[in-house]
Amino acid sequence: MSNKRGHDSGYEDEQNDVHILCQKSSLGEIITFLQSSPRGSRLHWYYDGETALHATVLSGRKDVCEVMSILLDHGADINAQTVVEGNTALHLVILHGVFPRDVDTIVFFLERKADLNIRNKKLRTPYDCAIANGHYELAGIVNGTVPPDKAKELYLQKCRSKYGPEIIQAILESNGTKLKHCLELGGDPNVLNKHGAGAIHYTVTHCKLPVYDTLLLLLESGADANLKDEEGDSALNLVIKNTKLRNSGVMVQCAQLLIDWGALAESRDVDGKNAHDLALEKNYTDVAAVLKKKPRKISQNKAERKKNVVFKEINSEHEFIPTPTPDIPIEKSPSPELPELPEQEPEPIPVPAPVKDEPKPEPLKSLPEVTLLEDENERHKEIKSLLDKGVDINQRQESTGNTALHICAERNYGSTAQLLLDHNIDSKLVNKKGQTAYVVARMNKSTPVMKAIFDKQKKDHSSAQDSSACIIL
Repeated sequence: MSNKRGHDSGYEDEQNDVHILCQKSSLGEIITFLQSSPRGSRLHWYYDGETALHATVLSGRKDVCEVMSILLDHGADINAQTVVEGNTALHLVILHGVFPRDVDTIVFFLERKADLNIRNKKLRTPYDCAIANGHYELAGIVNGTVPPDKAKELYLQKCRSKYGPEIIQAILESNGTKLKHCLELGGDPNVLNKHGAGAIHYTVTHCKLPVYDTLLLLLESGADANLKDEEGDSALNLVIKNTKLRNSGVMVQCAQLLIDWGALAESRDVDGKNAHDLALEKNYTDVAAVLKKKPRKISQNKAERKKNVVFKEINSEHEFIPTPTPDIPIEKSPSPELPELPEQEPEPIPVPAPVKDEPKPEPLKSLPEVTLLEDENERHKEIKSLLDKGVDINQRQESTGNTALHICAERNYGSTAQLLLDHNIDSKLVNKKGQTAYVVARMNKSTPVMKAIFDKQKKDHSSAQDSSACIIL
């Protein structure tokens, strides 16, 4: 039995040692195994329509490039295609990767001279797949015109330029979901808009999200604590000038955070005042004490904290409409008249507007919405009811692009995932982050959902083989 590129493809029904090692074992164990085996041993074998190289790409390993390098050095075919869809490993990264995190994997394939012109069974090249999945910045480096050594920087530069202004807009809209998404996509948090202000400034002056949490997220994403607006103000100066932060009790926390991240208390605005001057002028002795202390050591566990930052949605009745430039109320009398913001009293976490008592919500019309129901029996009942009414099983959430299967993957709803798969939900659809439900399940360690998707795809593959005797393995 041979694949379309002429190699011995082994057995389809038996997962061999290389597949298992590439999915679960350490790099050292993989190297030891390959060194003790004949060159190319089983590297061209297929299991579930995939070679070991394909399995590695889909494994979610952090050292995926190192493992693939070892496989290729021992004879793996970089251009091997999957049996079912004809995807190369490069196709798979583009279809299932998380970007910009996985851009290094793309660069790896460019450096190893992967064939950029191979088409899968949908007649799509890697470039076509990038365009189809909305990865336009990625498409720019897999079109065959960019040298590998310049590909990553070009890609990241495009992301910084495209999503930097979107970060400012997300802050002005107080949209935490959009903010995190733009930062994850590599947007530059230090971009200044036409009014000479950046995201870190608007966080202090205009944003309704928790100021401390938003500042922390920006700083951990590369925001410059000393970035100045057109008035010469840094975020630290703006914090001390903002009476609302004083009234809400978070001024000292925010000042300490900025100092810890390198904000300079000596930085002066256009009036020649620095943070020390402003604190003393207002008799903020607690803030003045913070400014005199040495910065505290910053914890290095940034990724985990960023992942756990959750912003509550701002109630539409109190929709925030930003003005074009920072307009900070500065105390000129002992009791300035300032509107109170319930979202910042007394804790830094916004308080949602009260919701009318509703013992039970009305039947939901969206499949993703009913999948969010916590009670499994009620969830399954609503899903079946919608499907009986002919609702599209592949409906998506407008904000995230998630299908009901993605939601199951996030919440570890194994039985619900099985129900949806039994009704032929498309497990290969990607959300706005370019992730399939399987990738989301893998990221959230939702083993039951992963198994359900895997079994369904395996079953579909077997059916495809049974219905066509001309498939060459």
